[in-house]
Amino acid sequence: MVINKIDMKYFKFIKALIWYLIWGNPVSYEIYLQRLNKCNHCHHRCGEKCCKCGCYLKKKANWSTESCPLKKW
Repeated sequence: MVINKIDMKYFKFIKALIWYLIWGNPVSYEIYLQRLNKCNHCHHRCGEKCCKCGCYLKKKANWSTESCPLKKW
């Protein structure tokens, strides 16, 4: 069975969501803004998404269980 990129994105999102629902919390507003600020200056940003991982930045930056794929936060 071949898994295409879209299926893999859904799988990664569901895995991140479950991880967040079980062990995560929203980060503080200060941390959230710091994370988004780093994303705003990153050349891997594609509008509201990260070009590297495909995640929506506003969601990913707010979840304590998530991190930048480039280790910027």
